[in-house]
Amino acid sequence: MKRHLLLALLLLTPIQAFAQGSPQPTPKEQMDEAAKAAEQAAKDLISIMGIMLRSIPQYEMPVILENGDILIRRVPKEPAAPDEEPPADGSKT
Repeated sequence: MKRHLLLALLLLTPIQAFAQGSPQPTPKEQMDEAAKAAEQAAKDLISIMGIMLRSIPQYEMPVILENGDILIRRVPKEPAAPDEEPPADGSKT
């Protein structure tokens, strides 16, 4: 008897959800959501790759010294731009 009750509950559950009016997304809506998720994932990946590339130190061309040593200088990083913008009237504060 318990099996029949369990089976009946399992079979009626989708009918109850449909009767309550919970809308099921159409395949087109599902594809649109998947496309938006893929687009956002691609943007995030590009952003992460940009951060990774900026973290790689940059070097000048190697220089061979008279004694045979090879000198490779690191390019200095540019100083960070200030967070505040200058006033529109051109005066310094």
